[in-house]
Amino acid sequence: MGRPKTKTEDEIETTGDVTGEYKRPNAARAVEIFDEHISPKLTHINTIKGDLKEPWQMLKDEAHMPRKEFNYVQSLVDEDDDAKREHRLRALRELLIHYDLTIAPDLVDQANGHNSANIVQFGQRRETGLEGLTGDDEFEASPEELAMQEGRGGSEAAE
Repeated sequence: MGRPKTKTEDEIETTGDVTGEYKRPNAARAVEIFDEHISPKLTHINTIKGDLKEPWQMLKDEAHMPRKEFNYVQSLVDEDDDAKREHRLRALRELLIHYDLTIAPDLVDQANGHNSANIVQFGQRRETGLEGLTGDDEFEASPEELAMQEGRGGSEAAE
């Protein structure tokens, strides 16, 4: 088994990588890299598969975001069915609670006023874009129209 590669002084100075420094994940930068570099290329993945290596490496090096976790969250963002997305989020939350997986707030969290470790936040559902009933009586079909519809009034509605 080989030894891990050690960086020379010159490599540390040029890359800014200090041994033991924790690199906090940067979600905003990860999403920016994904939206600008990865997402456009994913639409043509069969023809440009080799071109994705560099942007994914940027996601790892610049945003310090693990690809597997980013892909999972991106699959939630891309989910068209709100009920399915909500179910997946609820399942994730319940699994985290079941296994008692939490994170303690670090100094950056505390400085930003985030003292709790709620990974899946509760919030309002997104607007569906569907208009509700306005309460107008004109919306319901007339008794004659109901009588013509099978199972919606029949002969009783025509009387």
